[in-house]
Amino acid sequence: MKSARVSLELRWAVYYLAMKGEPTIRIALKDLLEEKGMTQYRLRKMIGMTDKGVWDIFHGRTTRIDLSTILKICMALECGVEELIVIEYKPIEKDYSEEFYGS
Repeated sequence: MKSARVSLELRWAVYYLAMKGEPTIRIALKDLLEEKGMTQYRLRKMIGMTDKGVWDIFHGRTTRIDLSTILKICMALECGVEELIVIEYKPIEKDYSEEFYGS
């Protein structure tokens, strides 16, 4: 029974990914700075980060951000976390139909 359940859950996951795409997280700092009319320099001064730290986040070159940094950015930009951290879906390039429907 357990393997049948895992198989069903796997099929559902494959179907979901095929329909929506692969989820990715994007930090929308560039969009928010433009919207607020703020420069990277001004944000950096407000939150006490280095040039490189803000630049990396701005250009999507960072893979980890401390929660305290997220909070500081949100407070400086007067925005919510959901505006800063955006989930986007990239199309799946692999054809999962054979795995989903069987051979």
